[in-house]
Amino acid sequence: MKPRSQEDLEHLLAEAEKVRGNSLWKDAMRRFRKNLAARLSLWFLILLSLVCVLTPLLPLAPPARVRLAEQFQPPKLQLVRGGWSAKDYHDLGWVSQKMVDLRASIFGDKEIGPIMGTDSKGRCLLSRILWGGRISLLVGLVATLVSLLVGVSYGALSGYLGGWVDNLMMRIVDVLYSIPFIFLVIFLITVLRENQDLLEKRYGLDRMTLFFGVIGLVYWLTMARVVRGQVLSLKHKEFVEAARVMGASTGRILRQHLVPNVLSIVIVYLTLTIPRVMLFEAFLSFLGLGVQPPDVSWGILAANGIDAINPIHVYWWFVLFPGLALGFTLVALNFLGDGLRDALDPKLKDR
Repeated sequence: MKPRSQEDLEHLLAEAEKVRGNSLWKDAMRRFRKNLAARLSLWFLILLSLVCVLTPLLPLAPPARVRLAEQFQPPKLQLVRGGWSAKDYHDLGWVSQKMVDLRASIFGDKEIGPIMGTDSKGRCLLSRILWGGRISLLVGLVATLVSLLVGVSYGALSGYLGGWVDNLMMRIVDVLYSIPFIFLVIFLITVLRENQDLLEKRYGLDRMTLFFGVIGLVYWLTMARVVRGQVLSLKHKEFVEAARVMGASTGRILRQHLVPNVLSIVIVYLTLTIPRVMLFEAFLSFLGLGVQPPDVSWGILAANGIDAINPIHVYWWFVLFPGLALGFTLVALNFLGDGLRDALDPKLKDR
């Protein structure tokens, strides 16, 4: 074979520099960008989360302020009015309190009128929806992360160890599956509520933290099974055997070799679990076992809306606006989950 000249080699190098490799994640992002519904859902969720986080900065009425003279007002376009006070807020955290103080320095005593109407106690429905979104989204995210942490750790360890340890751990999961989790959650919430003062004084666990944890601890079972199945198919691969031969510990193999290779499934499951958790929180709040006043969530707003419906008069805005907020969020999360599943699944690469 005739040796190549220096000019040919330089030409080949120049051509090679123009060709860039495409990693799995870059290829997944390229496919995700082609999914219009998933992209719009992602931007909607980012915008909604941003608005909810910045709600204390917005010129809105305090969510728990009661004005009986303004009860049952239908939606009306009243952009600016005055009369709010920082004393109308209850139990704000340090960050939220600072944001409210900043809002007072920017807008003074001005606030947006009830453009979505008021409820039976004269509270602004727009303000309660945005403040409730803070809690509903936080419950969905934190509880899902708790279930994710427990499920991934448990499933990965069970699948990697195998043998009698795997059988024992999976039988525990089967036993927990046999218990109706709705009754389990109601039982745990009831017991913890009776010992709330003791837990808060001794361990610093407030009511909302316990609520997040209880919901998260009942949603990890499916994730554990999914991760276990993936780890069982990966633990005999060459890169895992090489790490084991080089003396890597079990924890190191799980953290650096196995768990990163199941992240695509974990991310998809995360986006599909958040709406389930949010619906479950709304159901518990509807039953009076979830978020308690003066805090507000979309589940509480739905319960208040149902109570306000009667044969004499239907206050439609009580149900419509909280229902739209919850419904659009859940639809966006499902579209996002489907888009991520399609983008991260190698079998759908050519679709």
